[in-house]
Amino acid sequence: MAIDKKLSDLPLISTITAADKSILIQNNADYQFSFNSLLEFINSGLNTGATVSFGISLPQNTIGKNGDLFINTANGTFAQKTSGAWLVKYTLPSADAAKDGTVLYGSGAPGTGIGVNNDTYIDTNTGIFYRKALGAWSQVFSMQNGPQGPQGEKGDAGTAGPAGKTVLNGTSNPSNSLTGNDGDFYLNTSTYILFGPKTGGMWGTGTSLIGLQGEVGDTGPEGEKGDPGHGIPTGGATGQILGKIDDDDYNTGWLENSFSNLAGQPEDNAALGDALGTKVDKLTGYGLSQENYTTAEKGKLAALSQHFKGNYTTLSELSTANPAGESGDYAFVDAGIGNEAKMYIWDGDDNVWLLSSGGGSSPDATETLPGIVELATIAEALARTDDQRAMTALKTITLILDEKKKVSYQINPYGLNEVSVLMENGGQVNSILISGATSPKLKIGTAGSYPAGSQTFPFAYAANDRVFITYNYSDLGNASCNIKLKCQDN
Repeated sequence: MAIDKKLSDLPLISTITAADKSILIQNNADYQFSFNSLLEFINSGLNTGATVSFGISLPQNTIGKNGDLFINTANGTFAQKTSGAWLVKYTLPSADAAKDGTVLYGSGAPGTGIGVNNDTYIDTNTGIFYRKALGAWSQVFSMQNGPQGPQGEKGDAGTAGPAGKTVLNGTSNPSNSLTGNDGDFYLNTSTYILFGPKTGGMWGTGTSLIGLQGEVGDTGPEGEKGDPGHGIPTGGATGQILGKIDDDDYNTGWLENSFSNLAGQPEDNAALGDALGTKVDKLTGYGLSQENYTTAEKGKLAALSQHFKGNYTTLSELSTANPAGESGDYAFVDAGIGNEAKMYIWDGDDNVWLLSSGGGSSPDATETLPGIVELATIAEALARTDDQRAMTALKTITLILDEKKKVSYQINPYGLNEVSVLMENGGQVNSILISGATSPKLKIGTAGSYPAGSQTFPFAYAANDRVFITYNYSDLGNASCNIKLKCQDN
């Protein structure tokens, strides 16, 4: 009875013939074949490898196939056909060992301790040539790089494997009777619960793929600065308010805080209504002169006392005691017996005390202030008849100087068409405010003709210059006007 043995237990045969038989295992099936068939198979594959040829010059590119090797016996070079062309890959060292080194060989790649610079080393296991330079070996040529062999024959089809399982999904839990087969898996994409494998027609309870809540992570780095938002725009001036320019969103701008930009009526503001309640009505105020005003109106009059700044003998004394005021402030200046008491009010625009135009009579010769000269003298005006005086009588002329070096000259001529002012300091006239007359012009020097054309500002003058002013009355029957020079000292 035969005994099964391993292949390694079988004895080795020393010789074979073409008539001998052998065993071949192919695709899990056992076959026998003759050694004659094996020899035919071997012979058919001999030409598939690289061919090595010799000569004294490179072959033509039409000779050989890619991967073939040519050794030039005349100069000791190795050439290989690559991409249809013969290329020299390596040159054997010359007899001068000091120049080209020595040819070494061995099994395996050379170590760094083998050979010297310019030596050649041939790995007999792989057919790879190495050359040593700067103390290190590097590959320069390989005899292994032959052409790719022909594609093998297609193998037999394999046996069918077991039926595969399916991973199903849906937005609700699977039905035991309608969904899937045993072995399948099912994912609920709404809750991320995985069911399966289905066993005995049942899906089971499933496993949630959502893990436990993790710990709070570390604070991330600060992000980049964002684009500017639609916040309050820059710019604007003190007292202005932010308002919409039109109905478009974010189209805002800085507006003056004035009644023209406000909606509604003043009486809509309760605080303003209460404030107006403390004022004397302009229609019923005539009762004050009759002393028949009511108790409520008397209370309103009491509030006026806060603006009264007292009685003084000179304008200089008033200005020294009250260098600054507010709108509504007033005071009286009376130089004594024989002098008319005059009321001065605070001018908030120019920050100066101005003579009230509502009181006083025509001045006499002693009331003309220094620095002002009328081209019709006081004596000449008083010597005229009443009709003549109606055209030449002078009203009050006042010089005002404040601490900001702004100088205002207020002149109220009557019947005169030319006056002059002596300037104590050098400076310039910035503007002329005139009522009751038109076309004012300025000159320096003496009375007489004036330059043609309209007046331009600023108009400069030096210290002790006399500035002459001319104008045309709007109403010759009245022949009075009010002139105010606004100047600035240097």
